[in-house]
Amino acid sequence: MLWIKLDNPAVLPTGTGYTCAFSHDSVYLAVGHYTSTYFKIFKRDGDTFTKLPDPAEMPAGPSYSCAFSHDSVYLAVGHYESPYITIYKRDGDTFTKLDNPLELPAGQGYSCAFSHDTTYLAVAHQNSPYFTIYKRDGDTFTKLDDPAVLPPSHARGCAFSHDSAYLVVVWPTSDFIIIYKRDGDTFTKLPDPAEMPTASSYSCAFSHDSVYLVVGHDTSPYITIYKRDGDTFTKLANPSSLPTGEGRGCAFSHDSAYLAVAHENSPFITIYERDGDTFTKLDDPSELPTGLGRGCDFSHDSVYLAVAHENSPFITIYKTVADITFYFNARGDAVWTDPDNIVDNDLQTFGYTGAKKTAQSLTGNSCPGTDLGLIAQVQLRLYGYGDGDDRIDITPVFLGGDGDRHETTPGTAPGWSSYINITNDTNHPDWSLWSDIHDLDCIIDSVGVKATRPIYCAKVEIRVAHSPPPLPAGRSFGFIIG
Repeated sequence: MLWIKLDNPAVLPTGTGYTCAFSHDSVYLAVGHYTSTYFKIFKRDGDTFTKLPDPAEMPAGPSYSCAFSHDSVYLAVGHYESPYITIYKRDGDTFTKLDNPLELPAGQGYSCAFSHDTTYLAVAHQNSPYFTIYKRDGDTFTKLDDPAVLPPSHARGCAFSHDSAYLVVVWPTSDFIIIYKRDGDTFTKLPDPAEMPTASSYSCAFSHDSVYLVVGHDTSPYITIYKRDGDTFTKLANPSSLPTGEGRGCAFSHDSAYLAVAHENSPFITIYERDGDTFTKLDDPSELPTGLGRGCDFSHDSVYLAVAHENSPFITIYKTVADITFYFNARGDAVWTDPDNIVDNDLQTFGYTGAKKTAQSLTGNSCPGTDLGLIAQVQLRLYGYGDGDDRIDITPVFLGGDGDRHETTPGTAPGWSSYINITNDTNHPDWSLWSDIHDLDCIIDSVGVKATRPIYCAKVEIRVAHSPPPLPAGRSFGFIIG
């Protein structure tokens, strides 16, 4: 599966995106941001996200967190300035502010979360008692008694398990995390996990099956993943590839198959695929968020992933699509030495050249042109090696002419380059037909950056992201609503 960036909404947040949340029906996306009007609500129609008119009453300051209730009726926004939490009720596309709770959070609301049954709303905030739990009765939210054990400092994140039995709260000082178990309206602290997060904790999330809990924090490994067995939470082995900076936001997909982490440092979003208790990093999206990742959320149907971040556009939305790979299997006149080794689908045999600016054309590929659905994105990469400085530039060749020149710098050991996105290159086709893939050729060109040494290539691959074709009439897939 690939995550491809959608076009930006026509109206964007006006400052750093701190948080984002999808409604349970996957129709609405809320984004909290730094500058007035402090948050925006988008409605999804297919892959288009359109800003709705602002509610009549907006939050009083920068919005740090937001959460929809499971029934998609209520939207809570945690923010700077009193009342620190603003709760809306949705009627169609209209969001109307409810009366404030009689007892407000004691300071700016850093995080908020509804229980899956929409009965409870937790708010992590700046001042003692550092987090507050409300119980909903109709449109009234009433503060419950504080748990006997509270965080020792301002809480930065909170999350309910999908079964509404557990509530986790994280904060930036030792021991960084408390896990509560709910019995009616009473929340009782469980014994700490044997292994705690390594530093200040900013975010947390449960998987939809209530089995896994992730905590995003400062210092490596930046995320800590636990597996629940009854009331015991046991730390799993770290993923082999870690986020590149502190985990500011994290979210599981509804099917519990994917975990996203918004973090400091490029690529700003890291996506893992879960296989049992193993979390494996997926390839980065070809288009990354433009700044530090602050928050992320999956749509309930697990199709969309939104990332709130620094720098315009402040919100980046991805869609997951299927992918298939092909390879170039024919060549033009021999320019490189042993060029047949580039088109034989064998990573152990290489074509090569020691001459600067030597262009080898590849004139056919393995795509048969069979319709596999709507083409969303087309990418190329190559398998090769060199001296670590010299380049192999790739230029796609379309029926309408050459595309853009894309630079790759192979390492000193054989390996794949990063994928390059050629979807919108100069002279690109409209990709309405799979024959556009079948007709794709390319040119690989050696570029000596320092003293030119031989540079090697074994394969050039095409990856196509696509949506499945419509089902034949009379056929359907079964599904489960949960």
